[in-house]
Amino acid sequence: MSGRTLGRAPPRVTSGCSVPAADAAALRAIRAKAASSAGCFVADMPAAAQQTRVYADYLLKETAADDVDYYAVGVVGPRNRVEKIVGKLPLMP
Repeated sequence: MSGRTLGRAPPRVTSGCSVPAADAAALRAIRAKAASSAGCFVADMPAAAQQTRVYADYLLKETAADDVDYYAVGVVGPRNRVEKIVGKLPLMP
């Protein structure tokens, strides 16, 4: 079938999804850049979500957006834009 599906070429992947491994300050900067970049989607992964097993308890830990302690930040968007935002940071394992 040489890379074709039902007579059509497979879609080209033009978007990237990165979850960089970085300290809290770098994650905050990456999040700010991605949020202000057209065509990018940011998925916040706060540390509180990693420390809580019950959703109701997590809701009680809600904080202001500027005070969120990030565990990770996912960035999805055009590959070249995501790579420019994330730079050469390693990705989370």
